[in-house]
Amino acid sequence: ISEHSLDAVTFSSSLHRHLQSIHQDGHLGVCSPDRTRLILGSVEFSAPQPPRPVELELPLITELENDIKLMVMANFSTDTYSQASISDAFSQLQPDDTLVLDLRGNRGGNARVFRWMSSCLFATPTPIFAIAWRDGDGIRATSHTSQPDPACTMASQTHLIIMVDGLTASTAELVPFVMRTRGRATIVGQPTYGASHAAEFYELPHGLGAMIPIGRTYDPVSGEDWESIGAPIDLITGPEDTLETAMSVARLHSQCLSMVDSFPGFACEMQLTAP
Repeated sequence: ISEHSLDAVTFSSSLHRHLQSIHQDGHLGVCSPDRTRLILGSVEFSAPQPPRPVELELPLITELENDIKLMVMANFSTDTYSQASISDAFSQLQPDDTLVLDLRGNRGGNARVFRWMSSCLFATPTPIFAIAWRDGDGIRATSHTSQPDPACTMASQTHLIIMVDGLTASTAELVPFVMRTRGRATIVGQPTYGASHAAEFYELPHGLGAMIPIGRTYDPVSGEDWESIGAPIDLITGPEDTLETAMSVARLHSQCLSMVDSFPGFACEMQLTAP
């Protein structure tokens, strides 16, 4: 790199664009040193790494309004979240709550974090995703089913709204894809990146990294995925309107619950419209 007077960021960006011009795939590319450091430890099937420090136990959930809670997830790294921290956070939720899950700008990471989340969000074992891996000359398929965690399955009754944008990618797209497909969430925001092909990460010289697709992540029930098209969205908004729209949907849901409580047998149909 130094012989050609190119810094690592410029070189990786140029090579990434070249690869994408040859074959467009959401996970194919070369990563800059900063991106490489972020990915290391987040890729589920990467080469063994040295022991890591204890996972951060974060106060994941904050309150926006009565019964409306916010969880912001910037990544799906097991360096950031542990199974205990995920379970503890979701155990705070009550059946009448609405959780606004903010995945805007989240580029993904380790699908294991989503499996921990799904164990709180489904009250019964539920197929969540499958991956068809290249295995020599053939294909090896693995399927994952959420297993309810008694410590946090109260959250399975919580209303869920997920905010996404154009930088929401990979595992961060898996979440809205699965939760909407299973009827568990309303998706609000802008079209997502469209990267569903599972990948292996390789370290390169000069602090660079390469992401090579080696499998396809998909819904084991329908066989569908979100590669190149992004996760399905219920309400498409401008970037400045996403949170306002999510809050409007949350308030509408709260009004519905209050009507049901006041008038047993009342059926509430929410008309979802962006502002």
